[in-house]
Amino acid sequence: MSVPQLLLVVCHSVTCLAIVGLAMDKMRRVRNEEKPSLGRLAAYYLVVVGAFGYLIEPLAGMLPTLSDVMFEAGVAMYLLAEF
Repeated sequence: MSVPQLLLVVCHSVTCLAIVGLAMDKMRRVRNEEKPSLGRLAAYYLVVVGAFGYLIEPLAGMLPTLSDVMFEAGVAMYLLAEF
């Protein structure tokens, strides 16, 4: 594995873990008084499941692309901006 590929895998893993952490923290902070919509909670749940799926891909031998990492960084920034 070359150095650029290794950097992509590391960035991919870090952004996936950031997405999982941010989305789970957002779901934890939801209060019953706010009456969150079921669709919003389902969306955060699907984001967490998708990020875990992306995290498993390198273990299966699939290398992430630059567009994958940029997309995940965008999702992480969106979740961070909601706080």
